[in-house]
Amino acid sequence: MKKRWMNYRALDSFFRHFKIAWRHLTVKKLANVAFVLPQYFLRRPKVFGRPFLLKVESSSFCNLKCDGCRSGKSNLKLDDGRMTIGLYKSILDDIGDYILEAALYVWGEPLSNKDICGMVELSNQRNIGTVISTNMHFMTESMARGLINAGLDKLIIAIDGATSESYEKVRAGGDFNLVMRNLETFVRCKREMNSALPEIEWQYIRTDFNKGEMEEAQKTAARLGINYFNTIPDWSSRENSATTQKNRVKAYKAKRKICRWLWFAIAVQWNGDIYPCCHVANNPARKFRNLKEIKISEIWNDSIYVNSRRKYALRNKLNKGEGTCFRCPV
Repeated sequence: MKKRWMNYRALDSFFRHFKIAWRHLTVKKLANVAFVLPQYFLRRPKVFGRPFLLKVESSSFCNLKCDGCRSGKSNLKLDDGRMTIGLYKSILDDIGDYILEAALYVWGEPLSNKDICGMVELSNQRNIGTVISTNMHFMTESMARGLINAGLDKLIIAIDGATSESYEKVRAGGDFNLVMRNLETFVRCKREMNSALPEIEWQYIRTDFNKGEMEEAQKTAARLGINYFNTIPDWSSRENSATTQKNRVKAYKAKRKICRWLWFAIAVQWNGDIYPCCHVANNPARKFRNLKEIKISEIWNDSIYVNSRRKYALRNKLNKGEGTCFRCPV
């Protein structure tokens, strides 16, 4: 089992995506990536190519009420909904030939969408790698076998503790014992089906009250045969930290230098709303357009995208508060 600490370094991000993408490379997809890359480095406002990373909110509903989450204890009012398999198919019909990886989650719980296995299968038929991040409460044996059969590449499980007491402080409304039973069921199904995929990543939010259980959680993950143990910072308390406030200015400047969303990727909400990235998805003020009005292939070089890329490239515009990347939440 490999241990990781979440960061935003470009090289780490590249290898994280490449491990999935290489299984699904085609000549057409590789040519598209090779075409788009230099345009990113040159900060071209018009991109002659297509996005090759797709972020889809398969479900905005979540059964938990976690601090710091837009689907949990957030002041932002969100509509609960699930993407239909028909809408997802229309996205793939439009840009599927260029997509290397589709992440079928944003803020909600993807396994609450009854069509999630079908969405993975559609992606696999188009030779697209798929990733799901889940709190594991809706996982059943039939769903586990369905996801494995559909060709899911990676399953991220969010378990922040080794006991009920610590886990349920982070995952408000969660059931630690149920989650662990469901994880064991998934691992058993994967073993019985003799499948190397999906790779499983245990995601652990490190907080003051669960950091002492990390070693025990890592031992459990290793015993179960989890592929990766990924530690991430405590998002819910980062705004309250003076150190975080100081470092955020530096992090924001660094993020502006390496952010690739406007050139590489696109985010789509369950209802077809188009966003420049997953970090602003679900924020109506940051919405670009909707798939009912325009296709992704058409909006990709529409004025809203061209102007956003131009303002991103001209940092003085961001400093004046212009552009969708201003006050990026990351």
